[in-house]
Amino acid sequence: FNFVFAVLLLVIGMILIAVYTIIATNLKALKKSESETAGKNWLLTGNAELNEKLIGDQNIIQLANSTISFLCTYMKANIGAVYLFNEKDNTLKLTGKFAFSSAKDTTEIFKLNEGLIGQAAWEQKQISLTDISEDQIRITSSVLNAKPKNLLITPILLDGRTIGVIEIGKLSDFTETEKEFINVSMRSIAISINTVQQAEEKELRAAELAIANNELAYQNDEKEKRAAELAIANEELAYQNEEKEKRAV
Repeated sequence: FNFVFAVLLLVIGMILIAVYTIIATNLKALKKSESETAGKNWLLTGNAELNEKLIGDQNIIQLANSTISFLCTYMKANIGAVYLFNEKDNTLKLTGKFAFSSAKDTTEIFKLNEGLIGQAAWEQKQISLTDISEDQIRITSSVLNAKPKNLLITPILLDGRTIGVIEIGKLSDFTETEKEFINVSMRSIAISINTVQQAEEKELRAAELAIANNELAYQNDEKEKRAAELAIANEELAYQNEEKEKRAV
């Protein structure tokens, strides 16, 4: 009886352990699934809200500032900047910023392959940094003055072309979902920036063409005035010659 009882206890214990293992495994899988679902929902919601920020009548500076402001706020980041690429001189210029302040001797314009901003633009690859030095970038706030722990530098690409670079810093670590959100958002941001830039270039060309047309019209008016003055002068000269001939007769 004691032997049978011990065997039964052993079997029951093994069953309980197996049940506990199954339940723990299922709970772990359920939590992982819930976490993945929450991450996907967060990503999709952020992408939808970002697209709303990208539309509307904005110039390029307003678009850059609203974009980086939303990204930093949504990701609970502490600092951010947008550098846009100028194809004419192959430079990246600081165009939009969020709680961003740099040292006085730090340049706000980078050439391709110059510094981390230029390197990310040149290689068209994301750069992730940790332990940013105290004299590089700092967060400016009335209640906070600390360096970001992590820095994520992501190129803005459109059809293989570099449109610009986005730089975001956090005191906490970037999650994989946050990195995915940044990567997914880049195309929408690139399309919006490219659209606004093309529209501004068209407006600039139209303004330059209007100025050129006005200048041409002014020059034509001046030519007509000079022609009229010359005609009057010729008529006056002809009249004087006629008067001289009459007096000579």
